[in-house]
Amino acid sequence: MAVAGHLTPAVTVRPRDFIMGDRDGIVVVPQEMAEEVLLAAERLEEIEQKIRQELLAGEDREIVYKRNPKFDHVRKVR
Repeated sequence: MAVAGHLTPAVTVRPRDFIMGDRDGIVVVPQEMAEEVLLAAERLEEIEQKIRQELLAGEDREIVYKRNPKFDHVRKVR
C-alpha cells in the first residue's frame, strides 16, 4: 500500500512495517530497518540527555551543541 508522503510523493507501507507518530507527524520504519532505527533513537536519547545536563550546568549553548552533534551517528541515505 502507498500513502501520500511529505518528503516524497508516496510512502510504501508493507505488512510488518512499524508506524509511529506524534503531533509532529508519522514515520514508517521498514521492518528490516527497525533494529537500526531503534539503536539510533536510543543513542540520540543519550546525546540529548548529555546536552540537557551540560546546559543545566550552565555551559555555553553553542559549545554544548558543537561538542554533542545530535545526528552524526545516523546513517545517511543517498
